[in-house]
Amino acid sequence: GHLGHLTPQQQSALEQFKQRLEEKGYYRPAREGKKASHEENTLVRFLRARKFDVNGAYEQFTAAEDWRKEQRVDELYDTFPLDEFEMARELYPQWTGRRDNQGLPLYVFEVGALTRSKTDSYAKASSRLEPRMFALYEHMLAFVLPLASDTPRPHPETPISGSSTIVDVSNVSLRRFWNLREHMQRASVLATARYPETLGSIYLVGAPNFFGVVWSWVKQWRVPSPPLPPLPPSLTPFDPNTVSKIHILSSSSLTSTLSQHIPLSSIPVKYGGQLEWSFGDPGPRLDEETRRVMRLGEGEECPRGPVRWEDGRVR
Repeated sequence: GHLGHLTPQQQSALEQFKQRLEEKGYYRPAREGKKASHEENTLVRFLRARKFDVNGAYEQFTAAEDWRKEQRVDELYDTFPLDEFEMARELYPQWTGRRDNQGLPLYVFEVGALTRSKTDSYAKASSRLEPRMFALYEHMLAFVLPLASDTPRPHPETPISGSSTIVDVSNVSLRRFWNLREHMQRASVLATARYPETLGSIYLVGAPNFFGVVWSWVKQWRVPSPPLPPLPPSLTPFDPNTVSKIHILSSSSLTSTLSQHIPLSSIPVKYGGQLEWSFGDPGPRLDEETRRVMRLGEGEECPRGPVRWEDGRVR
């Protein structure tokens, strides 16, 4: 159910969804030279999250829009301090600057890098935890995904709407997993509730023998304390659709499996590839096609912080 490949029934659901949102003031179609208030790609993500049930998608979309307005998400992102953005980036998945075989941006998340000192320092300003997460998700939606959509890929008729992620859980003790559970829970719940269907494949590497215990915790996650309101009853952070996207890789199959989905040149050296990039590096290491799309000269790097990619340029 992606744009460019919708069935007649799914296309009908999209039209019904747009009409209902417009009637209630949540959507404005393109007219008189003005863009629509929301891209169809965004609307389809919410429909896909609810299996193209218009009522369910309407419930989730309007709740997300009300939340965005209440939290002033767009204003927060456009004015977010660079130093705080970079601090938050250290504790969540980081974009490598590369893409998988389908053109989805490739992120890496090293759980072991979340040291106690980093997370404690980060959590001191508890009132800023959600805004920091918002800013990182907004960066993916406002910059990384639109840029990936403008870059050559196998199915250019379909905008890129999600990312692939290597999650490295090596050298993390059971106690540390337990201490990190709320940090990771809040991020996964926020993604499910407010940024649905932005998750492509997850490649879990370095899983210890006790990971079955951790996985049993993860599958029971529910929404923590406000400001995140409850998810719709049928929606959990790790529903069967999400679980189907998670691939747990053994050390013996790591590189061979990753290379089936990601070019070796875009897999970090740590995981058997050729990309000289590590979690914690100052920024992404862009591939040549992306650099050409951005019209970057020799020595120029990808802009840092809360930027947007609109109409073929950085804003």
